[in-house]
Amino acid sequence: MFRKQFIISKKEIRMSDWDMLHAFDYKILLHPEADCCYRNEQDSFYCLIGNWYSAEQPAYSNKDILSTIVQQHNWEEQLARIQKLMGIFVFIQITRDNIRLVQDAAGLQELFYHSEYQLFGSDLKLLNHFCEGIESKDESVKSFYYSSVFQKHQLFILHHTNFENYFKLLPNLYLDSKTQTSIRYFPLDKIKKEEPEEVANFATNFLTKIMYAISLRHKLAIPLTAGVDSRVLFLASLNVEAQYFVSQGQGVKDNHPDLVISSRIAKKFNKPFIIQVFEEDKDVRRFQNYWQSVTNPRFNTLSVRPFEEGFLFINGNVSEIARNFFGDYYNPNGVVLADWQGYKNQSFVIHHYQEWLKNKKHFDALGYHWADLFYWEERMGNWAAKGKTEFTAIGHDFISPFNSHVLLARLLSVDRKYRDTHFNDLYKLIIRNLAKEHYSKIQHTPFNPSIKSWCFIIGKRLKIYPLYKQLRGLWFTFKNRKKLQL
Repeated sequence: MFRKQFIISKKEIRMSDWDMLHAFDYKILLHPEADCCYRNEQDSFYCLIGNWYSAEQPAYSNKDILSTIVQQHNWEEQLARIQKLMGIFVFIQITRDNIRLVQDAAGLQELFYHSEYQLFGSDLKLLNHFCEGIESKDESVKSFYYSSVFQKHQLFILHHTNFENYFKLLPNLYLDSKTQTSIRYFPLDKIKKEEPEEVANFATNFLTKIMYAISLRHKLAIPLTAGVDSRVLFLASLNVEAQYFVSQGQGVKDNHPDLVISSRIAKKFNKPFIIQVFEEDKDVRRFQNYWQSVTNPRFNTLSVRPFEEGFLFINGNVSEIARNFFGDYYNPNGVVLADWQGYKNQSFVIHHYQEWLKNKKHFDALGYHWADLFYWEERMGNWAAKGKTEFTAIGHDFISPFNSHVLLARLLSVDRKYRDTHFNDLYKLIIRNLAKEHYSKIQHTPFNPSIKSWCFIIGKRLKIYPLYKQLRGLWFTFKNRKKLQL
C-alpha cells in the first residue's frame, strides 16, 4: 500500500518496513520504493523525495544536483536554481525552528498538510492514519463534496479539501511552518515577451537534453498518439533508445486517429511500435492496494501493464499550460471559472475561484495571463497531479518533460495568438526544429483530426466561439449573481 508515498511529522510515526529519516524534531517516513536523497549541513537538513533532471548537466544524478542546490546562499537562491530543473518531486529544508517544502513546477507530486503545519504527506488517506481529519461542517462544503458533480470528478478545489484541518499545496507556492503560510514564489518577475522562433529554439534544445538525461537513468516507454504533445516528445526522443506504443481503450475502434496516425508516424521513422489493446487485470490484490492507497480513487478496473516493470513512461501533461486552453474572457469571475471546470452553480467552488482571482492583478502587472495561471495551478495542480498519484499507486511510473518552470515561463512569454490549443504556431516551430531534415515526413500529418476539433477551429477563426463563450459566461453570471454577492 501507499507505493512511493511519504509522511513528515514531529510526532512519533511508524509504518511497517518503511524507511525513517530524522532531521531535528522531524521524522520523515518513506515507502521502500520512494526515490530519496538527502544532505546534512551545519544548520540545515535537505531532502529530495522524487527525481530531478538537468538540461544543463544531463549526466548529473539526484545527489549531484542536490549538491548544487545546497551550495546556494539562501532559500530564494535555491528556489531559483530548482526552477531550472525538470522533475516530479518535493524538496524539503529543515532547520531547528522551521520546515519549508516545495513541489515540482506543476505540483504533480501531491503534498497535503495539517493546519498546524507539523504534519505533511503525499495523500490524505496516509495522513488520516496518523491524525484523523475533521470533516467540515460548512453546508456549502458538505453540499459540494456529497454532490454528483464531485462524484464525477473526484477532485479537490484549489488548496481546499473536505476536512477543516487538512489542505493541499498548489503549484508555484511553498510551505513555511514558521509563518504557517503558503508563500508564492512564482511568478515574481515581469515576463519578457519573446518571438515564437526564439522560444522554439530554446524549447527544442531543452527537451532534447532532458530526454537524454532521463534516458541515462531509465528504460523509456513513450506513448504516441495523434496529439501535439506526444509528437513533440516522440521527436525529442529520436536520438535515445525507447519503446513507443499507443493504448487502445475499451470500445476504441481500429480506425481511431490515435491508432492510425501514431502507427504511420512510427513507421516513417522506423521506430519500434506496439498497439496495447486493453485487457483487464484480474489481480485483485493490485486493485485493492490501489483502492486503499488513494484518496477518492477513480478507476473501477485496471489494465494489465503494457511493459514489464522497470520502464518509465513519458507523459505529455503540463504542456497544456502553454497552449491557451481556456482562451480569452473579458472580466472573469468565479461563476465563469466554475463553469469551465464542470462545476457550474456550485457555491463552494464559485466562492473559492472568486478568491483565487484576486491573484489576477498580480499576474497582469507581471505580464502573465490569468487563464494560463489558472490552468497551471488548478487544472494541473489537482487533475494532473491526481492522475500521477493514481498511476504511481498501480505501479506505472511516469515523468512529464514539460514540467519545468524555466521551460513553461519561456513558452508563456510568446503571445497567446501563437499558442492556441487548436492552431499552435509555436509548437509547429518546435516540431519543425526537432524533426530537422525529416520534417517532410510529418509536415502534412494532422493533429487529432475530428469533426469536433474542426468545429472549434472554424468557430475560433470566425470569432463565433469566443462570442458564444462570453455570452454563456454573462448568462451564468446573471443566474448566479447572489453567489457572487453582487
